[in-house]
Amino acid sequence: MIHFTIAATKLQKALKTVAYAMSKDEKRYYLKGVFFEVTKEKLTLTATDGHQLATTEVEIASSGELSIIVPDNVALQLIKAKAEKDEEILVTMDESIEFEFKGSSVRTSGIDATFPNYKRVMPKYKNPFEISFNSGYLENLRKAVGKKSKLTIICGNPDEAVTVRDGNSTFLLMPMRGGLNSA
Repeated sequence: MIHFTIAATKLQKALKTVAYAMSKDEKRYYLKGVFFEVTKEKLTLTATDGHQLATTEVEIASSGELSIIVPDNVALQLIKAKAEKDEEILVTMDESIEFEFKGSSVRTSGIDATFPNYKRVMPKYKNPFEISFNSGYLENLRKAVGKKSKLTIICGNPDEAVTVRDGNSTFLLMPMRGGLNSA
């Protein structure tokens, strides 16, 4: 069993950053949530529907290392939870995960599946180039990062995913195959 604390506002911001990429497809149940990866120094949250991927990191001090897929309904419940400004959430993980905050707690067993190895699809660009633009062009990303004036996009070649960065958060946009809007 491991545990760590995190500011409620940091957890909610991290969840909001990746939640848009969670799958809605019941057949891909293992993607219908947010993958929590905990190391002793950081919490990494990742979500994907197979076409888009979002991951973000938050510095923490954990008692150990563990991972679990938190179901979409729990992730959304945590995003909507009313939290005090400086409130800390105690997170306890083993085969399940529990979030304890002022006067209440949320516990889930997680999704019983293996989350895909998303690090395998993260592009490793040999000669990258960057493009900056108004985030309003990509509505899902705009919702995830808020009303920022610019995002940084890194492209290696047309056959690789495009990486979009905003501070500690990374988003992937997969290339279209077979023509426009065929996803």
